[in-house]
Amino acid sequence: MINTPHHNPEAEENILGAMILNKYAIDSVIGVLKPSDFYRQSYGVIFHTILTMHLEGTPVDVVTLCDRLRRDGLLESVGGQPLLIEIASIVPSTTNTPHYAAIVKDKAVRRAVNVAGNEIVLLANNGLGTTDELIAAAESALTEALIENNLSEAQDITSDLDELVSEWREAYRTKTPVTGTKTGFTVIDTALGGFWPGQLILLAARPSVGKSTLAQNIAENVADDNLCVLFFTLEMSKRELQTKGFSRAGKIDNERLSQGQITEDEAKRLKEAINVVKSREGKLLVHAGGATSIPIVTAEATRVARKSNLGLIIVDYVQLMSGVGRNKNEEIGSISRGLKMLAQRLDVPILACSQMNRAILNREDNRPELSDLRDSGSLEQDADVVAFLHRDFDYDKAKKDKGEIEFLVAKNRRGRNGEYKLLFTGRYSSFLNPATLVSTAGSKATNT
Repeated sequence: MINTPHHNPEAEENILGAMILNKYAIDSVIGVLKPSDFYRQSYGVIFHTILTMHLEGTPVDVVTLCDRLRRDGLLESVGGQPLLIEIASIVPSTTNTPHYAAIVKDKAVRRAVNVAGNEIVLLANNGLGTTDELIAAAESALTEALIENNLSEAQDITSDLDELVSEWREAYRTKTPVTGTKTGFTVIDTALGGFWPGQLILLAARPSVGKSTLAQNIAENVADDNLCVLFFTLEMSKRELQTKGFSRAGKIDNERLSQGQITEDEAKRLKEAINVVKSREGKLLVHAGGATSIPIVTAEATRVARKSNLGLIIVDYVQLMSGVGRNKNEEIGSISRGLKMLAQRLDVPILACSQMNRAILNREDNRPELSDLRDSGSLEQDADVVAFLHRDFDYDKAKKDKGEIEFLVAKNRRGRNGEYKLLFTGRYSSFLNPATLVSTAGSKATNT
């Protein structure tokens, strides 16, 4: 058999032969290779069968392997007993199995990249979609090819231990708690300890309560702390985000600002607000409008992470993303799992906004519960943190709008749940910690 740049049959056969002869050879490839890494499908079938038998505690040799393949109706399709005897007889030493596994894995990755390259060529030649969509699809194809063939390895519990202990010692010395990415809101940072790398944080609310505005405020605060933020918004345009940014920075009524009818005093504050927004150049990146899916988010986030100090990804909001599934429940489930996997892969927190279902409107107690998340139980399952924004005023108009919004932590894998208060000024597109409120209470929150 002739070797190709993406195929080494001798390495594959030596791995299978060693696994038939020595159970320690099997242990050495568990978690390193998977059946699809083998060029010949029949070798992948043999590999899978050996692993299954080993994990079941069944001794593996030519006789027992042939018997299992025969019972499964696979023996003849993989080459029969003569092939297995031949493979077992050509192994010079079972100690070289890890080296052969590295060769097979390398070839598998190269084949995957080659397939991705062909997909990219087809995308470029079919003339469909915009250039931006083509680039996103191309980056996604390459990223998925590399991810699919990058199995994680177990790590020693003591690895990076000194770094962790050093953080604790510094926190003890300075009396400053260890935190993740700070949101700029004392209430949230106290409740959650900031946003931690690898976390999926879900922020849910009914329409027009302020989840998108809070997400943007957090993005601006993180960018102002000199970290890069990638903000995917499926509802608002970049111009709307810019307007809200100016409104918050200059305490300018956003309705008058969007109409170009600001007061003379607001015009003066706008000059400083423009400088504030401009200071975020290169640190607050916005992906606005258009279809967004896990492959698009993955490709863009991977590209940004390679070039900058990516500190946070925001998706607003989950139910507007495109997913894979036979129904909306499965579709949202694929999205939530994809976001969680991306957070872990890039070691970056992801804040995802979510809608709530209408069941809350039919209850006497209108306070949000985890079951109120819209479309899928996977959102609750995959998220590390689930927080709700809630206003009693929205459900009982007899109550006065005091400009307060409750930040309810309903799930928190790193700590306790709890109820906290934020202050919201809708006309300034701005959330505040309660202690910083000056004269904005009473302003009605109208922004989403």
